[in-house]
Amino acid sequence: LVLGDDRMLGRLAQAYHSLRKRETQKFCLTPRLSLQLYYIPVLAPEEPATSRHSELQELAAFLGRADPWYQNTVNTLCPAIHKLAEMPPSLDTSRTVDPFILDVITYYVRMGTLPIYFQIYTVKIFRDLSQGPTEDIFLTELKVDVQDSRLLKDGFSPRRKGAADGPGAELSICYQKALLSHRAQVVTGSLRATGLVLKALPTSDTDGSGPPHAPHSAVPITDHTCLNVSVTEVVKSSNLAGRSFSTVTNTFRTATIQIQSQDQRLLMLLLDKDGRRTYRDVVRIEVAPCPDPCSGTHKSRASWLGSHQPEAEGTRAKPKPLLMPINTFSGIV
Repeated sequence: LVLGDDRMLGRLAQAYHSLRKRETQKFCLTPRLSLQLYYIPVLAPEEPATSRHSELQELAAFLGRADPWYQNTVNTLCPAIHKLAEMPPSLDTSRTVDPFILDVITYYVRMGTLPIYFQIYTVKIFRDLSQGPTEDIFLTELKVDVQDSRLLKDGFSPRRKGAADGPGAELSICYQKALLSHRAQVVTGSLRATGLVLKALPTSDTDGSGPPHAPHSAVPITDHTCLNVSVTEVVKSSNLAGRSFSTVTNTFRTATIQIQSQDQRLLMLLLDKDGRRTYRDVVRIEVAPCPDPCSGTHKSRASWLGSHQPEAEGTRAKPKPLLMPINTFSGIV
């Protein structure tokens, strides 16, 4: 049972990925652990009730749209828990304690048996293109901003004259466009932008590109898994008064994306809205669905059991994505 906001769920996804990865190291001795995850959205007391309030509860809002029982039962606990935390402690043992919160949590744990599966994404972070990347994962959001203070390298010249003028940075973007036909269509290009936001959750219940989900007894559906990318592009215009800059937001959907700075500006990353998971001085990133570490052990397990046997067809299959389940009452309805 996890209490917190989207930042806490990002840390939970890190722990979940680490657990699955450790299970593959000694597959003969360690069975795959069956986990039942329950989530109750709770914000820290210092968080003001502003737009930041809703930004940190996007996953809870998605669960509420997907499951009306979750919305009417679990999502109502957040204000009740805050009121309980603000109450002064009482030493009067004869005072009746309101069992509402405990009853709702118990009901959720007993009756919430249908999970919704969320895709975990991996991001490769390059601070130097001549060296290997640092890898991390995120669950709900990856924010990319342009740093203003430092340059890529001493003596590095821009790709063209005037490339470093104006706000933002010149970015090279390559992504695989998400199509209903599931055909692979790679799009490449460059643009000037001040930042990007990659969201793994749909913004409304009419958006069909949300995280993968499946009934309790079915195989999770991952065909429609994609990231919703918002790019704040810088548009330059010239007139008699001189040059001026404006911004416009472009959106698209993709499953994988590669972003690289082409001029003197470096990038800063923020994973799952968590200030403790920030990367600075980044030159290039590569984002893709995180593969399930256990799916990569089939070939090793088959060779360990009998190297003389022919390789099974399933061992040559594409690695399965790593999905983190969160239990609800009815799943997707």
